[in-house]
Amino acid sequence: MVYSPMRNSVRRAELKLCGFITTNNLPFSLMDTLTPLCADIFRDSKIAKIMALQRTKSTAVVKNGLAENFRKSLFDILSEPACFFSIIMNETTDIGSVKQCAFTVIYYCANTCNTMFGEQHSVVSLLKEEHPDLVCIKCSCHLIHLAASKACLKLPRFFEDLLCDLGSNFSRSHEVCSEIKTRFKFEDTIFDIIDILNPQVAQSFKIKSLSHIINRYKILSEFVSAQDLDKEWRDHAYLNHHEYQLDPSKEAAEYWKQVFTLKNAAGILKNLEYVIKFLLVLPFANASMERIFSTLKKHKNRTSKQVINRNYSKHFSCETWY
Repeated sequence: MVYSPMRNSVRRAELKLCGFITTNNLPFSLMDTLTPLCADIFRDSKIAKIMALQRTKSTAVVKNGLAENFRKSLFDILSEPACFFSIIMNETTDIGSVKQCAFTVIYYCANTCNTMFGEQHSVVSLLKEEHPDLVCIKCSCHLIHLAASKACLKLPRFFEDLLCDLGSNFSRSHEVCSEIKTRFKFEDTIFDIIDILNPQVAQSFKIKSLSHIINRYKILSEFVSAQDLDKEWRDHAYLNHHEYQLDPSKEAAEYWKQVFTLKNAAGILKNLEYVIKFLLVLPFANASMERIFSTLKKHKNRTSKQVINRNYSKHFSCETWY
């Protein structure tokens, strides 16, 4: 096919419009109106006049073009050596009484029901048959919710109302919340480990060694040298943070991304980069799955509950990456 700058510009515009549809949870039928509208509004644009994009083509572009390309990109990223990732998994029953199971790649977590974590023919048991070294972590939020719900059934209604009122009252005061935190002991070493992600802590060099992280997460020893890690941790603390514009008030993920893209740090802080990236994907909850189900409810409602499930899979692939 002969390359044409105009043809390339038209394709780019069509891909952008398809991405716009998916990221904003809009129906593909909107393209039957949107494309002619763009041609009418932008009459001096050759791109708008040439575009031929309606519901059938836009659906095909998302399902067979964008979605497959984004999935391949994700697969290539996860296939890189020492790429730490986890998988979140959750299930629901949609309005059409169809079971839906969704995955997001960040870390592994799921609801604690027997379907997921049971000993016989559950998702986890089947995964472990193929991957015996797989470590499965139950959702802490779901466990707390189950425990609290069962406990509340043993209490009079008055206590539940009181707790709700107390929570509502304290949530409005940062000072009160800070005081409450001082009355609880957080003895799990994970809090000390997570603390190193804080740019202010990292720059201050209050924590002298990171060897305890490798001791807790043995998988890191396959990629990281404890001695080199401590040296790189010290080298980072001694960087001229002002010269490199390393602002400690930035969000942790943004800060460390800037650190590891520094010209003088590329390849030099490799061990530290492995550890930081590993810590950034540690599991805490499956909130991202609930966001997917919220989006699913917007798409699959009483008027469109017969839509084929695989179409949603393609749609969510584009929505996440676009």
